[in-house]
Amino acid sequence: MLMRVLVLNILIFVMACSSSGVKGNGASTKVNVAADKTSTPIIEEDLSRALSSGQEARVQKEVSLRLARDPNDIIALNALAVHMMKTKRLDMAEIILARALSASPKNASLLNNLGVLYWLQGKEKEAFSEWQRTLDIDDEHPQATFHIGAILLKYGNWKSAVPLLERAYANLGQPKMVGPHLAEAYRLAKRPENANTIYESGGLWEDVSPEAQLNFALLLVTDLKDKTQALSVLNKIRFSSREPAILKKVNDYKNRAKALK
Repeated sequence: MLMRVLVLNILIFVMACSSSGVKGNGASTKVNVAADKTSTPIIEEDLSRALSSGQEARVQKEVSLRLARDPNDIIALNALAVHMMKTKRLDMAEIILARALSASPKNASLLNNLGVLYWLQGKEKEAFSEWQRTLDIDDEHPQATFHIGAILLKYGNWKSAVPLLERAYANLGQPKMVGPHLAEAYRLAKRPENANTIYESGGLWEDVSPEAQLNFALLLVTDLKDKTQALSVLNKIRFSSREPAILKKVNDYKNRAKALK
């Protein structure tokens, strides 16, 4: 029985790939991808700890013990597939997920992770399809909800993205990953105060990527007209990033901020 979902994501395990795009209004959108693994309390502790450690020998040992008892152990196969994706052995991950899905074809966690695998392979259309299949089986699945919302936002469909990202923000337990997407969706939906609340919650804006910080700065300049805060955020970005494209935007936004009264 699948009793507890733990999230593996780019912030912890370098488990995800991202795809960046620049919207016509100058905002940047980066899509993070979250795999999930399942475990039951106590019984699965050794496997969970081994997977979290990233140590090959520990993972192989715990997975082998479970597969020796049951060659189609879904929890073990899922964990092994996640480990293979973490270590960039995508072909092996695909074989393992195919084996797991042959035993449990309607397992939402496996389908979500197949979507993650396709995303890592650069197959965005196929990834989107698997995440839709995940939601067809479990319409509250938090990772798939986030994935679909983030991709809709990436392609400018913020109206459909907002409710999905709101659900993911409430249920996934990953504000640092989901928050910037939801805030940008709010900004595009002309809800700047909601966007600002997300960025300010727990000092989120100080602990996200430079791209997300640029979106916050854009919100401050164009929607909230907060010159002082905008310049503070832009100065932080300037000292933390060396990417020419980002620094170019920093200079542009600073000029726009300075023009505010």
